[in-house]
Amino acid sequence: MSLFFVSTVDHIWIIYVSTFVLMSATAIQLPTRSASISTLVKKENLLKANSLHSVAFGIVMVIGSMLGGFVTAAFDFNLAFVLNALTLVISAFIMMTVKFPRATSTEEKDKMSFKQFRVLIPIIKDSRLIKLVFIYYVIWAIGGGIINLIPSVFAFEVYQLDNIGVGILYACFGIGQILGGYISEFLSKWTVPAIAIGFLLEGVAYIFFSVSPNIFIGGLMLVIALAGVTVGNAFIGTLVMEYIPEEYLGRLFSIIYTAVNVILGTTMIVAGILLSSLLPQQIAMLSGLLITIPSLIIGYFIWRTEIPQTSVKEGTKSV
Repeated sequence: MSLFFVSTVDHIWIIYVSTFVLMSATAIQLPTRSASISTLVKKENLLKANSLHSVAFGIVMVIGSMLGGFVTAAFDFNLAFVLNALTLVISAFIMMTVKFPRATSTEEKDKMSFKQFRVLIPIIKDSRLIKLVFIYYVIWAIGGGIINLIPSVFAFEVYQLDNIGVGILYACFGIGQILGGYISEFLSKWTVPAIAIGFLLEGVAYIFFSVSPNIFIGGLMLVIALAGVTVGNAFIGTLVMEYIPEEYLGRLFSIIYTAVNVILGTTMIVAGILLSSLLPQQIAMLSGLLITIPSLIIGYFIWRTEIPQTSVKEGTKSV
């Protein structure tokens, strides 16, 4: 609701402070939410749960993006801020009704100690799969930070559709997530190829998006890109949840999300500076290349990696 009080240039500091608080809260919420899936869902249903999560998030993004574009174009930004704040408050109350298994006092004390993050070092070191996942997400964040700015810039400067264009393009993100989440379940027998091809498809689609002559083709490319990365993320998330013991998942996701968010933020700043001297299409092409090239390299190694059949808790040989 703090954004409601921004009315002049002198209030711009409110935007910076509120954004910092929002991203800090997100940095806590995202890894916790990801780790909680394996706590609430049986192992054999993890892929279905991750796929359903993607579909639900996509539906929300479609509705929210279209509604946001319409409200800001037809009414006022402040109304959009109020509606957004209300949905967050309602979501918080809904989450309070979810019952999570309680950890023992020893486990809680263990998780509160930063020293306990060291337990992840041998897990990451000994697992080729986890190392590849970590490396890919860190490298992906470079191109991902750039693409975060692109839809808004394209909507205003390339397609000349202003807020409506922003809503349409972000809705295409949501449609892609719905599609990716839906088809993930049908690819369960091809886990490794789905991961490699899904990530590669995202980068290639962003490259084609950069040269899209209109919002229809551009939106289609965004749908394909998000469908690809959603499939990759669904299978990666499922494999990590199956392989890593539950008590370590929160810490692992925290490390990954922290690294990714720091790089995303830094890259977005750099992309904003580059936009003052480069065309939006050139920035989008750069983003696509920065995602495609790592996808080819990491995807190749993931394809050649044997998927672990049991978790590290069981003391089996790492792969």
